[in-house]
Amino acid sequence: MGQKVKAKEFIGEVFTNEDEVTEIQFQIWKAFDKQDPEQWLYPR
Repeated sequence: MGQKVKAKEFIGEVFTNEDEVTEIQFQIWKAFDKQDPEQWLYPR
């Protein structure tokens, strides 16, 4: 199993490569079920 994190906890950085492409990938699981990450993202 992965690690538990709290709301607003720093978990990584996003960089842009030399082609100016920025990409982030992550998964959210609860037990053995994938969760929709949209509901977990902090609104700006």
